[in-house]
Amino acid sequence: MNADDWRRLGKALQSNAELLQELAQSDEQGVSMPENGNSDLGWLIAKSLLDNEDGSLFISSVLLELGAHVSMPGFERAAPDLEEAMIAIAGHCDGYLAAKSDRATDDAERHLKRLSHTVRQITHHLRDESLSARNYIEGFVGYSSRPSERLRDIQNAQGRLQRLQQKLTPFSLHSLRPIARGDRELRRLLTREQAFSLHTAIVRRRADFEGLIGRLDALNATVRKRNEFRQLMQAVEGYLLAGNTLDVLALTQDPESAYLMTAPAMTPTGMLPLPEYAGDEISAFEAVLGELPPPRERDQIQHVELEDTGPRCVPVSTASRQPLQVAFARPHLLAMASQLHKTGQPQSAVAYWIEHGDPTIEVRHWLYALSGYYLRLAADQGGKHLLPYGFDARKRPHHPHSGSRLVYDLIMVQNSKRTRYAAVG
Repeated sequence: MNADDWRRLGKALQSNAELLQELAQSDEQGVSMPENGNSDLGWLIAKSLLDNEDGSLFISSVLLELGAHVSMPGFERAAPDLEEAMIAIAGHCDGYLAAKSDRATDDAERHLKRLSHTVRQITHHLRDESLSARNYIEGFVGYSSRPSERLRDIQNAQGRLQRLQQKLTPFSLHSLRPIARGDRELRRLLTREQAFSLHTAIVRRRADFEGLIGRLDALNATVRKRNEFRQLMQAVEGYLLAGNTLDVLALTQDPESAYLMTAPAMTPTGMLPLPEYAGDEISAFEAVLGELPPPRERDQIQHVELEDTGPRCVPVSTASRQPLQVAFARPHLLAMASQLHKTGQPQSAVAYWIEHGDPTIEVRHWLYALSGYYLRLAADQGGKHLLPYGFDARKRPHHPHSGSRLVYDLIMVQNSKRTRYAAVG
């Protein structure tokens, strides 16, 4: 969009601000078309930002989502009543099925559009709630920095998500299936496992809400611990600023406060100073060390010098050269090509093999070998068009239970006559 488009959009929104507010808060019935509509309203309808259905205006999902983001942040934005939305969904489904049974196409289409509008409104609301909660957890954007107010905001957010999750109970699959009654369009909008259906969106948001509630619990515990630590630090700081001192020596004499002291310093020899009553423990430790078996000694490995450590020459064996074997189909192919050159008549591979071939080899094996050798020969030459002859495959009709066609003969023809012979045959 250029600057003129943005100015035109702003002008249209400003001139119809009251109407847009009424549309955003309206139900599935929409708002009646104003009698004296201005040109800006017609421009919004032409750009599909507003839907005009039989004299009733409905706000599009684009403007609805834009208004949700522009409105107040956090969890204070206006939300649709899910219980009323469930009742409206049931009414739209009943109206659509009744109009469909009466073959009233216009009424059925109108009920279906209103149903899709309600479903879209619910899915957008759930997505906005999930995004706002996630942004609040990750950034603390727009909330107070005081611990008490932050704890209050966390509890409010957690309670709102819990109440919203409870309100999603009527939208279960067992409740939506009887409403759809097996209709394809209603199942597409309500119960089908697709990204834009109501059931899929609610299942996804339920999982998001459970994860967000767990993160809010952890965030609540973290903020409480930091608040307690901050209060303790403030108390100690105030005690020291008042001119008092901390008697740390008293902690050394209290056995219960020994964990608050740091570790004792080590002597230059690396030994810890032991108390006077540690003689029995030292004697017991020395007795345990005395009962340990002596350490095992590792056997010394004698290194034996090799007699000859210099490089050795490895004899290179010459590979035995064997003549290449002639391909099985090569002499037969040359014989058929020679006969084709002499007579100029097409040569049948099956007839040639029955007359000149080996009776122990089946005809299908001969056709397979001939076709493979011809394709290899054409690939070596650079293409079939460079060979003076070619093959046309004779195939049987399609089998009713299979899509494959059986080749029962290969006809050798000259390349110049190949296309014409195939057309005649």
